[in-house]
Amino acid sequence: MELEKRANRLSILLTPLIYIMFIINCVAGYSAGKIFLKPLLVSVLLGLPVCMILLIIYKIYKTSKAIKYIAFGGLYANHVYLMVTSEIQLDSFIIFAIFIAMSLMFFNRNFTAAIISITVLTHVVFTAFNISEMPAGVTMPDMLLMLLVLVFFVLAAYSSLKIYGEIASLV
Repeated sequence: MELEKRANRLSILLTPLIYIMFIINCVAGYSAGKIFLKPLLVSVLLGLPVCMILLIIYKIYKTSKAIKYIAFGGLYANHVYLMVTSEIQLDSFIIFAIFIAMSLMFFNRNFTAAIISITVLTHVVFTAFNISEMPAGVTMPDMLLMLLVLVFFVLAAYSSLKIYGEIASLV
């Protein structure tokens, strides 16, 4: 119970920080003339209600499971929108790694597996559609290999954290 409360509180703190990161990158892209104002507006108009809803839910019921779903749903939708509609400098691979790391704090194997699956599929589909824009020397098998390494790293980290949690509860 205490673990869920702490994970929800941390999620509520991290979610606005990631939205701020999205907004700063949109402002930088807009000021450089790389994107229009629409991605910035979408980030602000999606981020504010999501953060407010998370805070309201947390005030009412601190261990609500809805907090993680709303936070990740909003962040994921905003990031995919930015990936598709703009060319901001924020690397999608880093954001997906942040999503996976955030999912680990809930100690829920199914949730973490879902986040890993969704992020891997999104990254593969986006990379496949933008294969003509890849840097020279990077091939699709290279990208898939890096993705596979990331998945195994996350699974190893999750297994280690689970064992650590079991040991800590025994102590």
